[in-house]
Amino acid sequence: MDFPAPMDIKAIYHIAGTGLLEIELLAQSERGSLCNLASHIYSNLGG
Repeated sequence: MDFPAPMDIKAIYHIAGTGLLEIELLAQSERGSLCNLASHIYSNLGG
């Protein structure tokens, strides 16, 4: 599947001191485009 224009995609991960994992997903394109980013991570950070 092609996008109508180049698309820059970033995934930024933050880990808080309490062990909370935050994921920020960003996408930017030069033209209007559909984009649906999702994370399907399952983690047991409690051990």
